[in-house]
Amino acid sequence: MSIPVWCWTLVWKLRNIGPVRAWRYRRYAGDHRAIEAMIGDYRGQRFREIPPDPRRLDPVRLRGLSERLSNPYAYRWRETQADADLVDALFHTIAPSTKTRWGLCIDTLALDDDGQSPPIVVGPRGHARIFAWGRFERHHYVTACTMSVRPFITSYDEAVRLLDKVLPGYGFALRRADRSTLVRLEKGETTGPWITGSHAALALVLAILDHLERAPHEAAPWRTI
Repeated sequence: MSIPVWCWTLVWKLRNIGPVRAWRYRRYAGDHRAIEAMIGDYRGQRFREIPPDPRRLDPVRLRGLSERLSNPYAYRWRETQADADLVDALFHTIAPSTKTRWGLCIDTLALDDDGQSPPIVVGPRGHARIFAWGRFERHHYVTACTMSVRPFITSYDEAVRLLDKVLPGYGFALRRADRSTLVRLEKGETTGPWITGSHAALALVLAILDHLERAPHEAAPWRTI
């Protein structure tokens, strides 16, 4: 006697979909706990002024990244993990169970004296409008947002993007020397040392790390990528 297709389908669902859903739920719950722990005491707080960024750069960690990026024998790490380690060091991110990285960021909302947000009315065409009558003032709160890992050490455009995110207001000079590229950071009358890399993107990333190792306090507060 042949077994109907629907019966095989039911057996497959019972064997696979249930355990997969349970695994996804456990993974989501673990990710949620890790993100909540990262937000910590900021949970539920509202600020009239943007609070100080609690993230502090570790010069020793930045120096270690620079040395490893300059090491010709660390090519496999540069190809597979260097960009992610760079994001972790500069933005203090976590990746609980997936490749998605999370970090602290700042957001805003409008509240009145009773802590209520202005009402939102959706029109007949689906357009939402906020009616902020009465006294509503801007408040800031700390939350978590995703951070993207990009090819900073191989893409010139992404290296420039990293500079704008971490050290806004800084430019750079670039010149070629034999088989290498030299980069130095510049801002107004201030210029940094010439930093050498095998190509422009890597040299710029090394210049960023060198500057932040010497002046970690200049990193942009509440930076995201």
